[in-house]
Amino acid sequence: MSELRPSFGERDTYLNLLSAAYADGRIDDEEFDKRTQGVLSAVTHKDAIAQFEGLPAMCSPQQILAQMEDGTLSQLSDWIDVGQIATDS
Repeated sequence: MSELRPSFGERDTYLNLLSAAYADGRIDDEEFDKRTQGVLSAVTHKDAIAQFEGLPAMCSPQQILAQMEDGTLSQLSDWIDVGQIATDS
């Protein structure tokens, strides 16, 4: 999956994760902007996932994508608005 191009909904998922990390104070304004631009300009999932280097594993896009595929996304509700992602995808 890492060499596939992310859909708009998948990009939104990545951006929601970055927003959660920013809201938690894990990244500052400048880093948030840089990582957001990295997700928006990513050609593949691998490129988008690279924007999460150094962030906690519970914020991992790999986990989000896996849980989007197997239907267990609600386990990450403490980090992101699951309802928002479920309707965007």
